[in-house]
Amino acid sequence: METVIVSARAKGEYVQAIYQRYRLAARPDKQRILDEFCAVTGHHRKHAIRVLNAPAPGASRELMSFTSRGSRFARACGVMLTACAVMPALNGCGPGSRVA
Repeated sequence: METVIVSARAKGEYVQAIYQRYRLAARPDKQRILDEFCAVTGHHRKHAIRVLNAPAPGASRELMSFTSRGSRFARACGVMLTACAVMPALNGCGPGSRVA
């Protein structure tokens, strides 16, 4: 197989060009699109799948930033809830404590 050198900008334009076609394609067509993508860009198949299954090229970063920020808050709340559930047991006065 021939090594093809393609610039990063050209790869980005190519992803934009085939993104919707890949999303709307049936499974056999997706396989052909992936083969083509790998041949043109030189990427491995797994990377091609990740690129074509990612949010649309040029999607709003604001929405993605908001969701990641929200997940951080959810994670922090989960840690706090875990601490609230564990601390009484450690102090000997919670549901997990033993009364002698």
